[in-house]
Amino acid sequence: MKLLDGIAKIFKHPKRKYVYAVTDGDYMGEFLVYMEQYNGKYVFLSLPDLHVRHISDDDVQSAIKSNVLDVVEKLPSEVYSVCCTQYRDRGETTGTDENVHSNTPSDT
Repeated sequence: MKLLDGIAKIFKHPKRKYVYAVTDGDYMGEFLVYMEQYNGKYVFLSLPDLHVRHISDDDVQSAIKSNVLDVVEKLPSEVYSVCCTQYRDRGETTGTDENVHSNTPSDT
């Protein structure tokens, strides 16, 4: 348990070139590549769907503390470069996540 406590202390905020697995919530099952921080929000590129996700600092910190956001790995430079290209192609470096796609089925 002490090893995991040490990891939690190191992982206080997302880092560039890293991919994170989402284990619960609206983005469950997605992999998030950290791209930038803008207006107090962390901006991620979601894999495999290539959605741009704007997530508040409070939500990210809560997800880290509750192990909903788990570090997967640091991406190789070539892979991160492709993610950056996809992110730029989306044309979304600012704004909010107004139409969040949920992985849970709807009743409609």
